[in-house]
Amino acid sequence: MDFVKAAALIALGTGLLWGCRVEMLAWSRRRRRGVRTTGIVVGHRSPATAGPGTVQRSGVFEFMTEDGQVVQATSSLSTPRGPKIGTRIPIVYDPADPAGSADRPGVLTFKIVALLPVMLAIGTALTIYGVTLLT
Repeated sequence: MDFVKAAALIALGTGLLWGCRVEMLAWSRRRRRGVRTTGIVVGHRSPATAGPGTVQRSGVFEFMTEDGQVVQATSSLSTPRGPKIGTRIPIVYDPADPAGSADRPGVLTFKIVALLPVMLAIGTALTIYGVTLLT
């Protein structure tokens, strides 16, 4: 039973650490290649993870790339209110994948400064605890 518990903790911790690695690589790529522009909030989208009776909204925004392509993207952060429709907001995107990489600079900073250290700590703690259960 301890082996199963240890394996599950190690797998969960390693999964969190892998997710942190992916997020850091994406952030680093955006810092090197990111292009700043201005977008307009055109709507809201509720994430699938919002529970019953919970109102969470991610801003849907449109912006124009350097080559004139109009792109619509959704913010990776959801909040109870969401941004007001028609609001002009700053956007950062990777020209290689404008729709998949676009987000607000503040959201990206929040994810790196606030969420990433917490997830790194939890992932590391779970992995170490799982390894100690094996010994």
